[in-house]
Amino acid sequence: MSATGQVRPASARTVDKEAPMPRPNRIPDGELHVDGRWIGVDERTTFDVEDPARRSVVGRVPVATDDDVDAALEAADRAWVPWRETSPHRRAEIVMGAAQLLRERAEPIARAMTLENGKPYGDSLDEVAYTADIMDSMATDGTRTYGRVLPGSADGRMMVLREPVGPVAAFTTWNYPLTVPGRKLAAALSAGCTVVLKPAEETPASAVFLAHALEDAGLPAGVVNVLFGDPERISARLIASPVIRKVSFTGSTAVGQHLARQSGALAKPTMLELGGHAPVLVFADTDPEAVAAQALGAKTHNTGQSCGSPIRFFVQEAVYDRFVARFAELLDAVEVGDGFDAVDMGPLANARRFEAMAPYVDDALARGARLAAGGTGTTPSATSGVRRCSRTCPTTRWSCVRSRSARSPP
Repeated sequence: MSATGQVRPASARTVDKEAPMPRPNRIPDGELHVDGRWIGVDERTTFDVEDPARRSVVGRVPVATDDDVDAALEAADRAWVPWRETSPHRRAEIVMGAAQLLRERAEPIARAMTLENGKPYGDSLDEVAYTADIMDSMATDGTRTYGRVLPGSADGRMMVLREPVGPVAAFTTWNYPLTVPGRKLAAALSAGCTVVLKPAEETPASAVFLAHALEDAGLPAGVVNVLFGDPERISARLIASPVIRKVSFTGSTAVGQHLARQSGALAKPTMLELGGHAPVLVFADTDPEAVAAQALGAKTHNTGQSCGSPIRFFVQEAVYDRFVARFAELLDAVEVGDGFDAVDMGPLANARRFEAMAPYVDDALARGARLAAGGTGTTPSATSGVRRCSRTCPTTRWSCVRSRSARSPP
């Protein structure tokens, strides 16, 4: 699966399996960006940033104070009217300029992304390229926010104009640390909105690279503000502020529900992109080996940490054995390791993910499943023969293949 969310063959999961040399030991420390001012780790208390492959500290990120949050809100509010009145073509020029800077800075961005997120270096390069492309696309869309003229009374007509909603609070996750912030910022900026962005503390460097690119492309101070810190405290303060006119969130369903309740109480428009629970249906008239290869590429991309990653496989009896055998064979061949080595799949992004995911294999085995591949903490696993799971299968590197007794008729 590519950074675009499209499935790629297992043999083409990364664009480049060559390790960058030498392996970096640190990412650029995180920074807050408030009203055009960069606030570093020496000016605030900090969180550590950990390398998922080695579990070592590779950087720090500053923790925003309440005063920082309020200053970011004031800056976004003050910058909104001038940015809204900026020509759509000028706004597009700045966003596209930032996209080009991402391309020019792809290698240092990709190195930092792999070090803080764990994904293979080639996939990180993929993500930089895709983020730049989608920013270009959204920038040009911003020049075509057409209105409509509607029939009115006999002596008049009605006109509908699209206008920017105002300052936006945007919250992003760690699985695509450049693409998700890039997509949100490009859309909002191209439409004429200002943004207070709260990226994931686990992956700060990617978002900071993006903010620097926008500033270097000519974005005025206050149009984009970047905060790190206590997610619950920052989100509550942002959403409660009358400055914020819209909320955009990408992350877990549970957190999305919590933010929706906060926004709903204030009748604020909210966009939620939450977790997936994607099934794959394999019918008897398909080539099960080909489907297994395609599904494996989707499943192992980003270590399964994607909302579009397949979770459950429902296989008809006529092709059940062939699908399970081929999927397990391919899964056993997946190279897992440090994203700076020549591997197919990196580690889970943080220790919390491993602790949360391991029980799913145990649960499946306890319910009569057969371990078809893997089974250790350093190899991807697949189970077959699961009649019924009490746990809701998450997006992970483990896969369940539906059992014979529960499959659909041939």
